[in-house]
Amino acid sequence: MVLGSLGWQAFCTVTPDDPASDIERLSPDVDSKLALNVLGVTGLTAYVGMHDLCRPESGCRVLVTAAAGATGSIAGQIARIMGADLVVGTAGSPEKRAWVTDVAGFDDCLDYRDEKIFRLLRDAARGGFHVVFDNVGGTLLDNALANIAVGARIVLCGSISTGYRPERPEVGLRNYQFLTTKRATMQGFIVRDHAERFPAARADLRRWVDEGRLTSAEDMVEGLGRAPVTLQRLFDGENLGKQLLHVADPELPRPPA
Repeated sequence: MVLGSLGWQAFCTVTPDDPASDIERLSPDVDSKLALNVLGVTGLTAYVGMHDLCRPESGCRVLVTAAAGATGSIAGQIARIMGADLVVGTAGSPEKRAWVTDVAGFDDCLDYRDEKIFRLLRDAARGGFHVVFDNVGGTLLDNALANIAVGARIVLCGSISTGYRPERPEVGLRNYQFLTTKRATMQGFIVRDHAERFPAARADLRRWVDEGRLTSAEDMVEGLGRAPVTLQRLFDGENLGKQLLHVADPELPRPPA
């Protein structure tokens, strides 16, 4: 079994000397779903973004947007493991918000669709958030910027609210001036720029899973023919946890007699 950034396809051929190949041999003791979730790009992104860039510590108040998603749910749990005093998430449905608090262990999870979301953010963290791990962008990020603490660190992981479309958004960020008045920093990142951190990150993530300190969810869809629908689920906010597509079960070679 191998892991890599391949196409949505049943078969492919990759040569070992291909410089574009990132194929890794999957350890026999690692479940394939875990390899694509906590120990894959999802978990690595949450680790680098929260552990290395956000750097929460004791006394910190942390906000994670899209907290019921694969990356956000892990990022918030990492913040708690690192000692954050308050971890707040945002999600759309009552079921997702309940999972974020009851299973992932966040202190609170706010309805980002609520027209009073600005006030909800303010009331959730009096004094503002020291850390914002943003997966959404748009209006929610704008509201978060108006609710940051002095010296806050805002890390941009994604912009799912935009659908990653090329056209300009209808409304840009209006509260960026709080970055100045609160002496805050806002930074984007791409996890593949931090490949040297992957072994240490995977070791920590695996240990936290084994210790029961880190949990995750998978949202499984069946069949390669449903690939487009599966991808769209991310932008429609229909998934809880890691969105996976089950193509087929592997036919592993039998050991010699």
